[in-house]
Amino acid sequence: MGEGQALASAAIALPAEVERGRRIPWIDATRGIGIFLVVLAHAERGFVEAGMMPLDPAVRDFDGAIYAFHMPLFFLLAGLHVEQALAAGRPAFLTEKLKAIAWPYLLWSTLHVLTVMATGSANRPLDLHDLAGIGVRPVAQFWFLYALFLCCLVVAAGWGRFRLLTVIAGTGIAAHAYFGSGNMILQTAQLFPFFLMGIAVGRWPAMRGEYLDTPTLATILLGGALIFAATRLLQTVVALGGADHTILFYVGAGAGIAMTTTLAIILRGRMPWLVRLGQASMAIYVAHTFFTAGFRMAVQKMGLALDPAWLLAIGTIVGLLGPLGLYEFAGRRKLSPILGLGKYVRS
Repeated sequence: MGEGQALASAAIALPAEVERGRRIPWIDATRGIGIFLVVLAHAERGFVEAGMMPLDPAVRDFDGAIYAFHMPLFFLLAGLHVEQALAAGRPAFLTEKLKAIAWPYLLWSTLHVLTVMATGSANRPLDLHDLAGIGVRPVAQFWFLYALFLCCLVVAAGWGRFRLLTVIAGTGIAAHAYFGSGNMILQTAQLFPFFLMGIAVGRWPAMRGEYLDTPTLATILLGGALIFAATRLLQTVVALGGADHTILFYVGAGAGIAMTTTLAIILRGRMPWLVRLGQASMAIYVAHTFFTAGFRMAVQKMGLALDPAWLLAIGTIVGLLGPLGLYEFAGRRKLSPILGLGKYVRS
C-alpha cells in the first residue's frame, strides 16, 4: 500500500467524536488556558510599553515564560482536526480555511489599523502603508492567523506525502537554528512542526475521550512543569544561540504544551468557564486588544494610579469578557461567520 493510500485508509478510522464534529472538552479547555495566557501576555506588554508597569526582572521572566509556549500550543491545537477536514477534499478544506482564517485575518487586521489611525494614541502607530501591506506584512497579533493559513496551504499541497511534510518541518527547525525567526516566513517555518505534530496527535486516544488516570496525568503535569522550568532557567542564565537555543525552544515548548494539555484534561469537568473561553477563543483572539487598549487609554485619561498587579488583573478580565460578550451577542444573532468570530457554540 502506498503512502497516500495509507493516509486515506487511516482517515476512515478517525475517532468517532472527531468524525461527528462533536466538541471535545479537553481541547476547548486547553484553548481556554491558551487564550487566557494570550490576553494576559498582551495586556502586560501593553502596560509595559505605555510606561504603566515596570519592566523589572520578574515581569521579564513572566513574559518570557508565557511566550515560550503559548503560540506553539495554538498551532498544535489547530492541527488536531486537519485530517478530518481534509477527508472532504482539498477544495473543501481550503474553502473552509478561507472563511475561518483568511476572512477574520483581513477583517480584523483592517479594523485594527483603522482604529489605531483614528485614535492616534496607540503604543505602536500605524498608517495607510500598513493597511495596504496586510497581505504581506501582518500587524499586531494577527500574524498568527497569517502563519496558520500558510501552514494550511503547505499541508493541503503536501497531503498524502507525509515524509515530505516531515522534511518541511525538519527544515523549519533547521532554519530556526541558523536564521532565527526574524520574518514571517521564518516564523511560520519555526511553528510548522507544532502544526504537523497536532495532526499526529489528532489520533491520540484522548480524542475519543479515553484519558489516562488522574495520578498519571498529574505525573505528566509535574514532569512537564519541571522540564519547562529547567529550559527557562537555562535560557535565563546561559547565553545560547544557534542549535542550542533551538533545542531548548522546542523542548521547552513541548513541555509547556504537555503541561497545559494535561492540566486541561484534569480540569475539563471542573471549570466550565474555561471550556467556554476555549469555544470563544477566535473571538477573544481577534478582539481582545481593542478592549485592553481601550481600558489602558481610559486609565491614562482619568489619571488613575493603580497597582501594577491590579492593573494587569483588571485589564486581562476586560480583555476576556469584552470579546466573550461580543461572541455571545453575535452568535445568538447568527452573525459570527460574517464578523470573523469563529463558530458559535451554544452554552
